[in-house]
Amino acid sequence: MGQIYSVVNIIVYPVITVYTGVFCNKINDIDPNIRKIREFNGDFADKKDKLDELKKNLYGPTASSLINNVNHQFIFPYTDFLNKTLTSEDLDGTQETKRQRFIMILEKIMTIYSTNETQFDDLKKTAEISFEQFFLNHKSNIEHNIVNSKNMPPRIQRELNSHDGETNKDFKTSLNNIFSNDEMKKISIVQYLNILLEMVSELELEVNRHIKFFEQKEKGFGGHLYDYTAGWFTWLSRSGYSYRATALFYTHWKKHSLKNLKESIETKKTSFVLSDNTLTIIKKESKYLLHHIVEITDQLHIQFTINNITKDINIRMGNYVTESYESLCEDIQQKINIEKNNLNLQNFDFKINFGFENRNNFKNHVVMTSNVPFTIKGTSTIMKILGWNQIRDCRSDKIINDENAIVGYINTSRTLLYNDQLNNRIPFIQRSNTIKANITAFNQSMNMANT
Repeated sequence: MGQIYSVVNIIVYPVITVYTGVFCNKINDIDPNIRKIREFNGDFADKKDKLDELKKNLYGPTASSLINNVNHQFIFPYTDFLNKTLTSEDLDGTQETKRQRFIMILEKIMTIYSTNETQFDDLKKTAEISFEQFFLNHKSNIEHNIVNSKNMPPRIQRELNSHDGETNKDFKTSLNNIFSNDEMKKISIVQYLNILLEMVSELELEVNRHIKFFEQKEKGFGGHLYDYTAGWFTWLSRSGYSYRATALFYTHWKKHSLKNLKESIETKKTSFVLSDNTLTIIKKESKYLLHHIVEITDQLHIQFTINNITKDINIRMGNYVTESYESLCEDIQQKINIEKNNLNLQNFDFKINFGFENRNNFKNHVVMTSNVPFTIKGTSTIMKILGWNQIRDCRSDKIINDENAIVGYINTSRTLLYNDQLNNRIPFIQRSNTIKANITAFNQSMNMANT
């Protein structure tokens, strides 16, 4: 147990008190909020300063920090390109092709902030290496590679440019080759944040060893001998503070200063995960930008009254593209038939068509008919593309024959519909504005303001 005393560095700093004895209780009840770590341990202070400097160089608020520099060169140009593909409707598919490519590139770039690939085999400290050497090695690793990483974007961009004429399918293969596992080991940036975290964790462990010493638990004869010899010098290096005061301050410093630094690094890593999630949303929204129906507007909920009992049929079309209203009605009919069979509904009939029995007054309308009363529920998000503009419940009307008898029930779209205008009912501006808002959110989470 006596060997623990060897971990305490005997370094003399300017003292603010005079000698009053090894067992001095001077400033036992210190205020840790106004004291500085350098008053207690200059080595800890130096290491914390170095960690803060590494943090600043990796993701500090200035444009020169590594992450801000890389984002400025590599991320934000592509989000700007992506934004520009949303400025007007895509008549020939060119903008859609560009969007797909820009998103593919952004996805690959973002892997430098999430990959597990690393060029360092000794990320964690081992028993064979001292804390001091571990700290110096990793400090050097980060400082050396910050310079190399800042030169990475233009080099990668030149490689991307060399494949500019490829189709998106071939370009995806080229992209995977450019961002190979071996390449990711060189260009990963998250590995430096992981190293910084390990350095902070190891400093915490070192502080814990010192706390244990200054708490004087299981001290023994060796500890008392230490107090009257080398311990006197460590008292001087602590600016005259007692063991108890030193242990209390180290505990406070670890729980606040080092914890805040670690949380800052973790928060930065989490911000990349959130940005990646936002990019996934952008990709999905972009993929279905020109779909006639998307998942949030794909529900048809109809309630039928069969023998005075209500039965609900609820279908979803998913992300859907169609060439005509006839085709759309056929696909809806097929899903309703499947659900009708699943519910084992008897003596029940329902039809949805574009037009009705060659009657001109129903031409260019979606028409729903049934042998029982029905209500299109307001929860049906698909209704706008079908020509219904209201979102409230819409009851069916009776079909009366020449003998004034009820022969069925009908509900008809309120809007004239034309196949050659089908694409005009796609809410392009609304959807593109949603994507733009998510691009802005992505940029903000990637700290665009500081680049």
